[in-house]
Amino acid sequence: MTGLTWAKLVILGLAAGGAYGVSILAVDYVETRNSSEVSAALDAEGLDWAVAAPDGMRIVLGGTAPDEAARFRALTVAGRTANPAHVEDRMDVAEPEDMPALTYELEILRNGDSVLMHGLIPVGEDSGDDLVGRIRALMPGADISDIVTESMAPLPEGWRAAADLGLKALTGLPNVRVEITPAAVTVDGVALEGPAGAGWQARFLDGAPEGIEVAVSLRQPRERLSPFQLRVSNDGSGVVLETCAAESGADLDRIVEAVAAVDGIDDGTCRVALGAPDRHWAAAAEAAISALDGLGEGAITISDSTVTVLPGASIAPEALSAAGDALRQALPSGYRLSLMPVPSGDDAETGPRLSLSRSSEGPVTLRGPLSTQRDEAVLASLAAARFGADSLTRVISLSGDLPQGWDLRALAATEALALLDEGRVEMTPDAIAITGSSAAEDAARRITAELHRTLGQEAVFSVDVAYVAPPPEEEPGPSPRACVEAVNGILLDDKIDFEPGSVELGADGLETVDRIAEVLRGCPDVAMEIGGHTDSQGREEMNQLLSQARAEAVLSALAGRRVLTSQLTAKGYGESQPIADNGSEDGREANRRIAFRLVTGEEGAAGGAGAPAGEDADAAQEEAAPDGSN
Repeated sequence: MTGLTWAKLVILGLAAGGAYGVSILAVDYVETRNSSEVSAALDAEGLDWAVAAPDGMRIVLGGTAPDEAARFRALTVAGRTANPAHVEDRMDVAEPEDMPALTYELEILRNGDSVLMHGLIPVGEDSGDDLVGRIRALMPGADISDIVTESMAPLPEGWRAAADLGLKALTGLPNVRVEITPAAVTVDGVALEGPAGAGWQARFLDGAPEGIEVAVSLRQPRERLSPFQLRVSNDGSGVVLETCAAESGADLDRIVEAVAAVDGIDDGTCRVALGAPDRHWAAAAEAAISALDGLGEGAITISDSTVTVLPGASIAPEALSAAGDALRQALPSGYRLSLMPVPSGDDAETGPRLSLSRSSEGPVTLRGPLSTQRDEAVLASLAAARFGADSLTRVISLSGDLPQGWDLRALAATEALALLDEGRVEMTPDAIAITGSSAAEDAARRITAELHRTLGQEAVFSVDVAYVAPPPEEEPGPSPRACVEAVNGILLDDKIDFEPGSVELGADGLETVDRIAEVLRGCPDVAMEIGGHTDSQGREEMNQLLSQARAEAVLSALAGRRVLTSQLTAKGYGESQPIADNGSEDGREANRRIAFRLVTGEEGAAGGAGAPAGEDADAAQEEAAPDGSN
């Protein structure tokens, strides 16, 4: 060994060993310091479940996080305190506690042949495809939209029985909402009409399996009345509501309240039905009830938009005129008032009198005595056959002291009135007087021949019937293009609005329908399609169903306003035909609309509704203002 002595080597070895020891101590210090800083940061953030332990230059995170979000938060806090590359994740995540059980629930909506299903159902025998297959088998040709989610969770007890019962309601009612859960079935819809609806609910409930809670709510279908009528009478002792119709529960309440306001009698005859001439029907009824109460004696009939006042014998002509003026002012626009004259003569001096009158606007009135109820029934049957029961008003009393042959003469007088377009027949024990006008040039001759044939050559009567030439044929109506342009012009100014997510027309929408109805009455032979459109928000299938229902609601409202709908069809296009950008609120509002378009002869023959052809294409594509809400 050269240059180094054993002493020097020993000294160098001791020095190297001391340096290594110092290094080890330094590393331990750094590891401990880093893990302590990370632990402190975790504690400060409320993450005391996390454990930071040193492993060389790394920090190992352990512990059990309550959820995934907490685990990620612990990693973030540790990465801010130490080098993220040196942080190792060995944390566990606790299993979720009290995981809510899946709830199987299926809702099915049916509107005629359109069916929409959505909800959560089990996979397997009662999967969505199987339900659709079962419905198709029960309802061939149905348009079924299937928006269901399937689950692998165990099939709950009662599900199959509840599904079978729900499908029974779905296939039994054309307009219904069915909600199915494993323990309950809820049915909300419109009852069937006629014999098919009698006892349906009882039969359905009888078939419900045990353990399934069943709730059924069925609304009675609203019939359509034509004509739409209301009749009130007053014999001097108060107003009586004899016949009544209203298009909504709110209108019915207004009519009943109007009768109560004059201390009148309501026997519950008023019924809710479709067919009112416009949305002002209740206001016209209120005006008629109030007018009759002020008049004191007589009857008032409203038939569609014609109001007929039949005064009592004790009413002075000037009182009738004043009442007519007041009623004319109170009636809504579009209602026509007809005042029947006060009966003339005094029965005590002239004997019994039968008066028959026919207005050019349609109403027919029979007033006076007959011998028996059988005679009254025979006269009513004849008058109904000649004039129509809906336009007939009878004020008949019974008397056992009438001249011989009186009731036969009453039938002959009725036949004579049927040959007039407008006029009166006054019958007394001595004679029959016929006055009026007819579009038939030989009306007077035919009346005379009929009276002689029925009553004999010795019958005493006078016939004063004027010939009135029929009005010239009306000029041809507007062109189909002008019709559809007029309708869509109205829609550009005033939209048809609906309540959000609803198919019920709003108040402004009904006013717009009133204006459209006026145009369409002048275009009875023009084939048009009522198109319903939505924006792109929501499910496509729901938007299509919503647009179809809204188009049909407009069609129904027009039918209720005496518009001939045989040339009108309704079709929902959903979101498929936007006219603006659905990315903006203004664009979506423009896309929510009702629009009319022409239907070509080829489309009409095919029963379809494709794109219009020819020079009417531009008019057919006129787009209207938005309908309000999706």
